[in-house]
Amino acid sequence: SICQGEQIDLFSIPAQGLPPYSYTWTHPDGAQDFDQNIIVEFPGLYAFEAVDANGCVYLDSIFLENREPPEPIIVGDNIICENDSTILSLDQTYDAILWSTGSTEDEITVSEAGTYSVTVTVGFGCQGEASFLLETRAAPVITLDGPSVLCPEAIFELSVEEVYESYSWDDGSNERVREIVGPGTYTVTVTSSIGCTSSASFTVEPEDQIAFNILPGDFSICPEDSLILTVDGDFTSYLWSDSSEAESLFISSPGVYSVIVVDSLGCSG
Repeated sequence: SICQGEQIDLFSIPAQGLPPYSYTWTHPDGAQDFDQNIIVEFPGLYAFEAVDANGCVYLDSIFLENREPPEPIIVGDNIICENDSTILSLDQTYDAILWSTGSTEDEITVSEAGTYSVTVTVGFGCQGEASFLLETRAAPVITLDGPSVLCPEAIFELSVEEVYESYSWDDGSNERVREIVGPGTYTVTVTSSIGCTSSASFTVEPEDQIAFNILPGDFSICPEDSLILTVDGDFTSYLWSDSSEAESLFISSPGVYSVIVVDSLGCSG
């Protein structure tokens, strides 16, 4: 038999007759060679004729059967995440295997992007080749958006700016945006559309206690006079002791006046 693309030497050794000999090989397509040995690469019937010095003719022939080369298929993940690996294997068993990595095993473990190839050999010597392109994808990048400081018990939102296939927070929630309460460290794991994962943490520091003064510094008032009390700071809300919510308080009589303020982080004082 002969494999596709293979070359075979056909040679003759006369066992009888008187030398010298003349030789004639006839190919399947009718072409002829007149050497004792020939190199062929096609299947079919090859007829041989030898004529010795006495004119005696000796005949023989050989039929080369066509053998189709094996067509291996490499099986594995075409795309993997950075720092991951995949196993490349073959769709069936072969008598001999040689990977481009130098391995002769049935399967190989690879982690770098690139083209991997394999040459296989079957029992009658025919060989086949296959190649496999492996691509890698970068791990997801996580950008967390939230407050850097919070007051105890203050409620705020912490979010992942990027859009991914799924989210998993350390509290068990799985939305892109979650509520956080007070200072602490919050962790999320995201998964991309091809299954790559990354984790990131976000630390919220405790806010310093709010410090402010009620102005003016002179807290005396004469009969029939009035005074406007203000706060030396910028806050989001005010609640005076008379239940008013303005930034300042108009007073016209002595007494004790107080105010509760809330800043942009929800801290009060």
